[in-house]
Amino acid sequence: MIRYTKKVRSILNFIDEYGFITAKICGYIFYKDTKTSIEQGRHKLTALYKNGDLIISKNQYGKEYLYKRESKSISSHKFLLLNLYAEIFNIVDNVEYFQMEENWQLSKKKSDAHIIFSNNIDGETVLKSYLIEYDKHHNTEFDKYNTIYATGEVQKWYSNRYDEEGLFPNIIQINHNGIAKIDNNNKFSVVGLDYDFNELIQRVIL
Repeated sequence: MIRYTKKVRSILNFIDEYGFITAKICGYIFYKDTKTSIEQGRHKLTALYKNGDLIISKNQYGKEYLYKRESKSISSHKFLLLNLYAEIFNIVDNVEYFQMEENWQLSKKKSDAHIIFSNNIDGETVLKSYLIEYDKHHNTEFDKYNTIYATGEVQKWYSNRYDEEGLFPNIIQINHNGIAKIDNNNKFSVVGLDYDFNELIQRVIL
């Protein structure tokens, strides 16, 4: 009989929110401070599966099993973005905010994801933030973020929450070769990542 501890309930709530989890994602988020995080994640998910709380399905995007509540399919879009979230969560001191499909009403545009994280550097908390685009079938249109920038909606979002007047987050553009292609007119920085998130620390975290 499995004990429904606070951590177990948090794992189940995570699956309810995002539709799935893998042993790696579970380990990186819920057991990040342990040396055997992925193994512990796999052990807990297996126990939940045997207890009847979860089902297991094969993952068409990789070798890991997907642990879910229901047998709904998971898009490659959601799979990749949630893996990026887990990778960042595992590295940084704290994830302050994460949202899939952040909608910007004034420009009638949306970002595939939005993340804000912090690290303690020399005793000072340093925030970094990114809007994320996953370009699998086509490149993000050149003018998308220039349009979002021009409305001032993102800048206001940040000034309301962080008292950072005029702040506009950098952009992460994920594609097959990790080369950024968004034309930003020098208003914000664009970082390219490939599907394996190579150079994540150098390009995004530092």
